[in-house]
Amino acid sequence: MFVKQTVCNIDIARSVVNTMRMKGDNNGVYLDFGRRFKVARDKNNVTQNEVAKRVGLSRTSITNIECGRQQVSLHVFLSLSKAVGVEPQQLLPNIDLICADDGKLKAEVKKQKLSKYEEAAVMRSIAKLKGEKA
Repeated sequence: MFVKQTVCNIDIARSVVNTMRMKGDNNGVYLDFGRRFKVARDKNNVTQNEVAKRVGLSRTSITNIECGRQQVSLHVFLSLSKAVGVEPQQLLPNIDLICADDGKLKAEVKKQKLSKYEEAAVMRSIAKLKGEKA
């Protein structure tokens, strides 16, 4: 449980930082989309192989999408959301955070409804991902 929660905290931190990086950088959009897609896939207990078969892509493509290395067209985006059982808008990055300052980042982390310990862990992870001293 602890390891899974730690991974979740790191995912939240990466999502917040990657969304920040989107300003002038399309890679952040795909990183955040991939993370959101993976979270939805895991939450609905769908394997990469199952998604690949449903969408008509290879499992490697699904891995690359989840890692933000592969861009997807609109029709594939819609198929992916259907394959994992979520509405397409749930996979879209949070545009409000594109130009986020530290105060807005902290507010976003607070929205995750984490314990104080988890919140502190996420903020430390964000600082490390941003290259700041934690």
